[in-house]
Amino acid sequence: MPQPRQLLLLTIIGLLAGVANLPITARAQNGTRVAAGSWNCDISKGWWISANRHLPLYTGLKCPYIRSSQNCQNQGRPDLQFQKYKWVPSGCTVQRMTPKRLLTRLRNKLVLVFGDSVSKNFAGSVACVLHAASPSSIQDFRVASGNTKAYGVKVPRFNARFASVFSNWLNQASGLGGSMNRVDLDKIDPQITDLLPLADIVVFQATNWWFPAINKWYVGGKEQSLSKEAAYEIGLKTLRDYVAKSGFKGRAALLGVSPSHYKVPGLKEGSCETSKILTAAQAQEFAKGDSTGIKFREIQMRVLKGSPIRYVDVAPMSNYRPDGHVQKWMQKGGAPPGKRNDCLHWCEGGVTDAWLEMLFNNLLF
Repeated sequence: MPQPRQLLLLTIIGLLAGVANLPITARAQNGTRVAAGSWNCDISKGWWISANRHLPLYTGLKCPYIRSSQNCQNQGRPDLQFQKYKWVPSGCTVQRMTPKRLLTRLRNKLVLVFGDSVSKNFAGSVACVLHAASPSSIQDFRVASGNTKAYGVKVPRFNARFASVFSNWLNQASGLGGSMNRVDLDKIDPQITDLLPLADIVVFQATNWWFPAINKWYVGGKEQSLSKEAAYEIGLKTLRDYVAKSGFKGRAALLGVSPSHYKVPGLKEGSCETSKILTAAQAQEFAKGDSTGIKFREIQMRVLKGSPIRYVDVAPMSNYRPDGHVQKWMQKGGAPPGKRNDCLHWCEGGVTDAWLEMLFNNLLF
């Protein structure tokens, strides 16, 4: 781990690089430079710095693509510093993402995001950054194949297209009545099979619905008695193998575990109400208490190693950020007393924009 003087020096370098509109640079552990698009570059380790000169990339007052329940600025949240932090990886060369750079890199490309409500949270960031790049020409967009339709945005003069699809497990699933779901772990979600052949870039993220209390697991058409971790591993292997064997020629990534902050050392349980980033020690203590997150990350690393799906481990960087959650700002003026705060989803812009910058470097360079 870098010593205090090294941390200070790297932070200063990062700030100067941002001012000069140049990539932030650092040295890998072996002393050589590595590109962020490299398979061997671990962009998940680093620290947050204030980047008031360059962030936010957009605001909730101008972007029409943010869900009202995640538009914290528009709902009246007074502390907006959560929008202005930049993640600086400790061992990579990272190109700073701007709206124009993202739009240029997506010329003649179709990007699809599949996943749960947190992936929709992330999709809002993508749409807002594209809107910031071309507010006068961006249009609504729909793509359809088979029985599946996906909705998003497009910038016609760049032929850049983006859409997202709800897929809570990424595997085939159906309701069993009430709140129970049948999840066929050895079958892929038909929405993915319909749309994957059309895409140039796909992003997957779905970890929030893998709870035995609401699911029944099936393999080979028969119900199985499995822990959520065992079920998730089977399901993720199904996704990995499908993408590998499908003939897909584009680029694919899986965004890792997005932590919720309902239990944070030093904060009232269930509130996540803070305007401060956790210290490294606090983030480590928080991570140790998230046993499910630890197990899911281990599964993701193991299953996706060497696969065509790039693993973008956003958990460590996100562990620091209880301040970035919606908290009580899911409605105008904040939620009334007695309504549970949202410590799962993120305010836009903010943390999900940092995820996008990590993906930008992983998939587009």
